Amino acid sequence: MKKLLLLLLAAFLFGCSSGKYDVPDMDFSVEIATRDVDMSGYRGVNSTKHCFREVDLYDVYDFIKEGGSGVFYLGYTDCANCQQGVRYLNEVGMELGVTVYYINIDRADYNIRGDREAYDRVLAELEPILGKEDDGEVIILTPDVFQLINGEFGKNHIGLTGSWEGTSPSEASVNQLKETYRELLTPYIR
Repeated sequence: MKKLLLLLLAAFLFGCSSGKYDVPDMDFSVEIATRDVDMSGYRGVNSTKHCFREVDLYDVYDFIKEGGSGVFYLGYTDCANCQQGVRYLNEVGMELGVTVYYINIDRADYNIRGDREAYDRVLAELEPILGKEDDGEVIILTPDVFQLINGEFGKNHIGLTGSWEGTSPSEASVNQLKETYRELLTPYIR
């Protein structure tokens, strides 16, 4: 009788659970060109031992149209919130063994200070995951971590957490941010 109860309990706990995170079916056969990236510009991230691979924003367009799946970080080193959040994104990425595709929006070829036409194309393509001003105008807010699922935008997270306190966040705030990143990255464990 004890064995039967243990088997039923085990089946309930392990067989009927859908898991903590929603993991959609994804096709990982679509590839995107990546390159090594030196992340030493971010506090708390090793220059070469990290989860990031840099991608060209214009390659992301093709990746979307071809139905690619991956998780992306949109940001830059001079962003104060990026400086605070990227170390935790990296910790989660390394913990899960997930590659995070880095789009450095401070590059002149897709930066508002560079080619305005290219910048407007960036805004148009990424509009579903970008922020909006009070008047509805689309803007890039960073850090932005977003999912692509078979060429469609999934979940995304902009900024840190609502309870983040300056440069010395509480343990609860850090844990909340890491849990948010864990939710975004878990579907990409292979």
